[in-house]
Amino acid sequence: MKRADVSFSKEEAVVYFVTPTELKAKELGSANKFLRMGGMVVKGSLQKDTKNLTYRFELTDGATTFPVSFRGVPPDLFSANGQLMVTEETRQAAIALCHQSDQTAALGCMHAFATTDFRDDLKKITVPTLILHGDSDAIVPFEGSGQRTHKAIKGSEVVILEGAPHGCNTSHADRFNLALLNFLKR
Repeated sequence: MKRADVSFSKEEAVVYFVTPTELKAKELGSANKFLRMGGMVVKGSLQKDTKNLTYRFELTDGATTFPVSFRGVPPDLFSANGQLMVTEETRQAAIALCHQSDQTAALGCMHAFATTDFRDDLKKITVPTLILHGDSDAIVPFEGSGQRTHKAIKGSEVVILEGAPHGCNTSHADRFNLALLNFLKR
């Protein structure tokens, strides 16, 4: 079994997530490539070496399981620049909610999210559109998602929430809601 070395790069942000099945079929595993992988971490497979910032785990898409080695700071849910922006209780509640989903359904959603190209659909939107995005979102960086969406939807408005991570509607609820209410007043 090959090993995938995974890195996250804002310059190559959120374009396509490679599934373990695709990785195996195309033999894409390489220490010299930036890959965004989509799948679920196999329960009990995570090994952390926080001193050296190295993480090893198995990733599955339900059909194929692939060993992964990641070096660096992982993009944690509700965190910005390594700092948790919500209470640990709130973070754990969100994780518990995710664990309630069926694995097949969750993997199907991840696959659809990673592979569906909505660019032509975005060009057809003609209603007022607000794009809210945190500037510290390491999971889905603004440059790879919010900025592209704003450019694709004619006349859209973008509000960037300073210091806000992925899940900014929870971590920065007051600013998120204010921007949304101001937009809806128009």
